[in-house]
Amino acid sequence: MITVTAQPYISRTTFLVQFEVDTSIRFKLGEIERAFQSVCQTQGVSTNVPDSAPAAIPRITLQSGPKSIAVSQVTTQLDMDFSEQRKSVRNTFDILQKNVELFWTGVMSFKSTAEIGHAGLVVTVASPSQLPKGKICASILDRYAKIPNRGESAQASIQFGYLDAEHHMFNNVAISNYEMRSGAIEMGSAKRLQIDVSSLPLKEEGVEIKFDFNSRPMGMSQVTTPPDLAQLLIRSMQDCVFGWGSDFIKW
Repeated sequence: MITVTAQPYISRTTFLVQFEVDTSIRFKLGEIERAFQSVCQTQGVSTNVPDSAPAAIPRITLQSGPKSIAVSQVTTQLDMDFSEQRKSVRNTFDILQKNVELFWTGVMSFKSTAEIGHAGLVVTVASPSQLPKGKICASILDRYAKIPNRGESAQASIQFGYLDAEHHMFNNVAISNYEMRSGAIEMGSAKRLQIDVSSLPLKEEGVEIKFDFNSRPMGMSQVTTPPDLAQLLIRSMQDCVFGWGSDFIKW
């Protein structure tokens, strides 16, 4: 059992929607701004990437505080950073749910379900600890792995993958130790900047739990994308975080 210094909190969230190649997406700046105005009330920016560049490179981006949206020829993605807020998991989940649902409504305004390949929701939870890194890593390994003891643990990372056959979804859970460092960086006069991150003051460390739920099995099983796919992902994530998978975030 790890002694925590603060309650677990959702540090960041990503919601990605993959669709058929759309080489005309760079001409839809105004349409995309209108589609996502309820999520990001800001002007979009064209990245001026040539059509010959890889399709996954963003052609349009929007940024509003801790929220950002990137649209490429094959995906549109919403990222939300909650790391500075440190609210309870429950309170932040309500916020991410609202934004993901609004984002999905925006996607559906310029894409049909027939064009959607899959969608994925990633929620990362941080559980801070006052223990040193070695003991944090040992706690993760003691709980989930049986391996020989070769000295103090320097890093721990465990991943599980489940198939939700009923809803045609993959439920992935990754658990690892994390460190957050911050501090001033002296630029100096050197032309080549080299930063030793490990020399910066340690701000926080603990256990990071990443929940990655996606609908890839729907495409593999030729299941038609449902119009409420975002809601299905949110409910599955909610059932995990506050139900069957709640032990993953208890340290």
